[in-house]
Amino acid sequence: MLRCDIGIALDSGAKPMFFGNHSFEEPLPTYLDQPLLFNVEKPMAPDSPRGSNMFLADIDDALVRTWRVLSRFCRLINRAAKSNHQMCTGIYLDTMASVVYRLIYMSFEVGSADEAMRLGLLAFSTSIFLQWKQLGRSYTQLASTYRDSLARIGPSHLPPPLLLWLFMAGVVSVFEAADIESLKPWLSANIDLNGIDLWSNMQGVLRTFMWIGLVHDQLGQRVFNSTLLEVRTRLLNVSP
Repeated sequence: MLRCDIGIALDSGAKPMFFGNHSFEEPLPTYLDQPLLFNVEKPMAPDSPRGSNMFLADIDDALVRTWRVLSRFCRLINRAAKSNHQMCTGIYLDTMASVVYRLIYMSFEVGSADEAMRLGLLAFSTSIFLQWKQLGRSYTQLASTYRDSLARIGPSHLPPPLLLWLFMAGVVSVFEAADIESLKPWLSANIDLNGIDLWSNMQGVLRTFMWIGLVHDQLGQRVFNSTLLEVRTRLLNVSP
């Protein structure tokens, strides 16, 4: 029921039916003290001061807290996949409700870095918790709003690696083919800014933030390769 509520809200732009009085002061999952989430012996290590944290200094505090929870959840999924264990259903559903509803009810200025981050996290969350795009279901309102938000920001708003993650978050979640094509020049410019020429390099950047290879690699690599091919073809055509 919660997944349907979230899906309808993200597709239409309407407010969800549930958690309308959601307090951002309520605790988010930490996963620190749960070494037996999927029968592993060691608990999750605390977040490193390096990695994605260095890019979040100027972002809203509540948004950063939500980012960190989703990032750690992705680490748990990657760890579960690597060790051939299953994620506990309760942790999965608790994280979905805590993170996604919180993001939906947050509000930031249109065109701001905070709003781009909020929309990026929402979009990325659909690829983890809903995955209805594979069944032909779109998130029209979210995709449109997110596409317009990305078109408004650049390196003066957020660091190039984070901009790259934000675009790829849309690629693997809510963007349709037309959205991706319209933003490919933007993607190409950010690939160049980050000095990336191989998918393995791109993976390194994406994993610095949050990325689930099992879920996101196939589509992400396909879009990356097609963008790089178009750039190289264009360069060959203009060469003397």
